[in-house]
Amino acid sequence: MRKTLQEEMEIFMRKHYLDNIRFLTIFFVVIFHVYFYYNNIGTEAMFAGLKPYEGAVTFAGIYQYFVYPWFMLLLFVVAGISARYALEKRTERQFLKERVDKILAPSTLGVLAFGWLGGYVIYLHTARGNMPESVPAFVRVIIILCCGIGALWFCHVLFVAALFLLLIRKIAGKCSAAYHVLPERHLYSGIFSRILPVFA
Repeated sequence: MRKTLQEEMEIFMRKHYLDNIRFLTIFFVVIFHVYFYYNNIGTEAMFAGLKPYEGAVTFAGIYQYFVYPWFMLLLFVVAGISARYALEKRTERQFLKERVDKILAPSTLGVLAFGWLGGYVIYLHTARGNMPESVPAFVRVIIILCCGIGALWFCHVLFVAALFLLLIRKIAGKCSAAYHVLPERHLYSGIFSRILPVFA
C-alpha cells in the first residue's frame, strides 16, 4: 500500500537517534531479565545453582547492578521526548487515539491472550494458599490477570502518563490564556511535555 506524502514526510523527519536509543535500551532490558536467573548478588541464582554470595560474584550480577539504576529511567526519558514531538504534529484527540491503538490495546490483549498463563502459575504458588475460599471467582480472575501483567506494566504506565500529560497541557493552556502567555512558552507545559513518558 502506497504511503501518503504526509506519512513519507513523517518518516523522513523522524528522530532516528531516539529509535536507536530505545532499541538499545530494550536490548539491555531483555538481557537484564535473562541474567536475573544467574545473579547471585543478594539473591539465589536459580539457573546457576548458587546461593546468595556463594563463590565468586557472577558476571550476570555485575551486569544487573550496572544497568539497573538507569535503563528504565532512560526509556521514560526517551518516551517523554517522543511525546513532545508527537504533540507538535497531532491534535490531542489524535494523540490519545494513537496511545490507545499503540499502547493500551496491544498491552491489554497481551495480558488476556498470554499473560494470564504466567499469572495463573504465580497465583497457584502464592496467592491461592493465602486466599479465603469465600473470595468470588471473578475476583480470582482479576488477581490472575494482574499477576500476569509482567513486563507490560511499562505500557500501562505510559498510557496513564499520557492521560496526565493531556490533562496538564489542558490546565497549562487555560493558565496561559488567563495570563496572556503563549501556551508553548508556558513553563509547566514545556517541562512536563518533555518529561512525562509517552511513546510517539
